[in-house]
Amino acid sequence: MFHRLIHWIVSSCGIGTWQFAVAVVVRLVQNASTQKAEMEELSKKASDEREKLEKRKGQIDKELAEIEPMVREAKAAVGNIKNETLGEIRALRAPPDTIRDILEGVLRVMGNPDTSWLAMKRFVIVTM
Repeated sequence: MFHRLIHWIVSSCGIGTWQFAVAVVVRLVQNASTQKAEMEELSKKASDEREKLEKRKGQIDKELAEIEPMVREAKAAVGNIKNETLGEIRALRAPPDTIRDILEGVLRVMGNPDTSWLAMKRFVIVTM
C-alpha cells in the first residue's frame, strides 16, 4: 500500500527523489503511531469508565433490592384504602398533620411540586 502511495506521489508531483517519498512514509508511520497511542488511551479510559459503571450498577442494584419490598408493601397498603375513606379525606377543610404529611410525600414522589391542600384533594379525586 505504501509502495503505491509513494509511487503515486513521486509520479504525480514529478519529483524524482526518494527523499520526499521517504519523508511522507515516515510522516504516515508517525501519524499511525500517534493514532494508535490515542486509541489505546481511549480504550483504557473506556475500560475504566465501564468498571466504574459496573461498580455503581452493583450499588444501585443493592439499594433497589432493599427498597423493592417496601414499595410492594406500600402498594398493597394503598390498594387497601377504601373509596369512602378517600372521600372523607377529600371532604376535610384542612387535613390532620399526619394525612397532610403522607399526601405531601406522595405528591413529591409523584413529581408534583404543588403540595397545597387543593392539589392534595385533586390528587385524591384522581386516584379514586
